[in-house]
Amino acid sequence: MTGLMKLAVGKFIFSPLLGLKPYELGSSNTNILHYNGRWFAFEESMCPFEFQIDEKTGNVTSVGCMDLNGSPIDKGWQFPMCAHPKIDPKTGHLAVVGYNPDFPSAAIKYGSYGKGGDGKSFEFKLPSPAAFIPFLHDLGITENHAILIDSSYEFAFPSPTTGLGPILTFNNKKRAKFGVFSKNLQGRSEEMSKEHIQWFEVEPLVINHIANSWEEEDVVVVHAPVAREPIDIFAHKGYFGCMTEFRLNLTDGSVETFDYSSGISAEFPKIHPKLTGYPTSFAYTTVHAKDLTTISGLAKWDMKKRELVGRIQFGDNNYGVVGEPVFIPYENTSEEDDGVVITSVFNDESKVTTLRLYDAKTFESKPIAILESSEHIPFGLHGLWHGL
Repeated sequence: MTGLMKLAVGKFIFSPLLGLKPYELGSSNTNILHYNGRWFAFEESMCPFEFQIDEKTGNVTSVGCMDLNGSPIDKGWQFPMCAHPKIDPKTGHLAVVGYNPDFPSAAIKYGSYGKGGDGKSFEFKLPSPAAFIPFLHDLGITENHAILIDSSYEFAFPSPTTGLGPILTFNNKKRAKFGVFSKNLQGRSEEMSKEHIQWFEVEPLVINHIANSWEEEDVVVVHAPVAREPIDIFAHKGYFGCMTEFRLNLTDGSVETFDYSSGISAEFPKIHPKLTGYPTSFAYTTVHAKDLTTISGLAKWDMKKRELVGRIQFGDNNYGVVGEPVFIPYENTSEEDDGVVITSVFNDESKVTTLRLYDAKTFESKPIAILESSEHIPFGLHGLWHGL
């Protein structure tokens, strides 16, 4: 059964039988968020799923589908939510985006939550020549703006020529776009609409994850791994992710693009969590192996210089089972990379999962520490560090 068929069966047949809305059915297995003292899990096709962690025992208890402000989902968001909400570390403001690819009601929804959890949202359609909306996995923020990516990776539906699948396809004839608009909806007297969004067109490409974005006067800067070739994540067909900088000029509407000249393929970027949306030097990513599908190591990048400044390579037995690099800053330090990078590694021969900690500043290959798990940890791509 193709991904499209599973989506259709799961959402539109099983959900009514279970007494659920389509946006309440899913796996909640992509990413997690800690916001206003609450824990949430995310997966593209469904709404946020709240859970609780017992800080003494570590036990996890499910709460259910809830809005991020703590209200029941049927009184709040009522829409799928993407896996990467962004919190402004200075204001506590939270920006979220979701999409509903169901034709003919396909739409994008943007939400803005204040520090106290008060939420406001609006729906709109992307100005895309495609019949369906793109795969919107991530969004960027700056001090004043939110950034959406209308990429060339879009949902495909059955046709006489393509049949049933795949569920997502790379449209190399569709130019990608960045949409920039005011991120804070609190206090607005009028409803947001597509007229409030400034669009910037670039070449056909795919951005799954944004490393960071920020403002430099009238320019919005975006750094991200970029794919410019057909990819199919469901068929495990890899792609080359080139670290790239985009400079979007809000005054004249122009775009400048600068590729890093590293020669390695990157994905799953992470930064210092207190610099999200603000000027940043360093990003940490996974590195693809030669097959461009499995993961063979980690990399450290200087975004201001657009260059690779560190690389950690794992052995052959660890390929494909390296988790997202999470940066944990040390306390009472002013240096951006003064901390550790933590990742999970599964050894296919020993069947053992380890948690490895590396010095983020030196980025030496020898770990500071290796913690062996007594149980197998399922392979995951996204992670979060939260001190209890």
